[in-house]
Amino acid sequence: MQLTTKGRYAVMAMLDLALHQDQGAVSIAEIALRQDISPLYLEQLFAKLRGKGLVRGVRGPGGGYCLERPAMEIIVADIISAVNENMDVTRCGGKGNCQGGKQCLTHELWNNLSDQLYTFLSQISLGQLTADSTLPGQTANKQLCAEGGLQYKKNQKKYALAARHCTPYEGSASPLTSEAARNILQNIDNNWTLNEGYTEINRTFHFKDFYQTMAFVNALAWIAHGEDHHPNLEVSYNRCHVRYSTHAIGGLSDNDFISAAKVDTLVEYWVRERL
Repeated sequence: MQLTTKGRYAVMAMLDLALHQDQGAVSIAEIALRQDISPLYLEQLFAKLRGKGLVRGVRGPGGGYCLERPAMEIIVADIISAVNENMDVTRCGGKGNCQGGKQCLTHELWNNLSDQLYTFLSQISLGQLTADSTLPGQTANKQLCAEGGLQYKKNQKKYALAARHCTPYEGSASPLTSEAARNILQNIDNNWTLNEGYTEINRTFHFKDFYQTMAFVNALAWIAHGEDHHPNLEVSYNRCHVRYSTHAIGGLSDNDFISAAKVDTLVEYWVRERL
């Protein structure tokens, strides 16, 4: 049995939150940077954690998330269950019908292992994990959480962009100048390029087959719908060419780079999940 990224990232994010909430609400962008997790993926996890009463959102300037209960009252097993992670290692999901509708020879072995796993994770709280000497190997927890994003330090501005949301533009607004566009372009993936007139940014994505291509297009549509900012797409069997521009002002705006940064973090997560 292997715990998926869903459960591991949820525990990492909650531990990071527990270690930093004494400074106030912690933003998803901060956790994403420190722990090298896609902000888009974190948003999905925190929606589930909030729904289970483990965290609460704080709106407005300086907003983010805080623990809903004291760290000592939140156990790791609850975090993993909150994001629908399965801790059952049996082949039949614990039903006992794994071999021709009957219980297989090793059912009790794996069923007992599932119980042991849940029992172990039920005995560990976030409060214990944040304490330097409570568990073996936890001595450097605070340092690790603070330094976890060092290898992605260069992506700090991209993650900050991805954590922002698009705002409506009217015809009276001016597009970004060529200099401003070139400067912001440095904050997103190197594969994005500017057109000659500095009115749009482009990137081509390549995939294994048509199924993966359309899965990406659907994910892109989800981002566009949530931000109300839509790209132009050219789709073929294993390729998708993406072009962003703010049509209302006839050029580029922050919205185009915010959307591109969100797509970048989506692709990072996608690649990591397929390693």
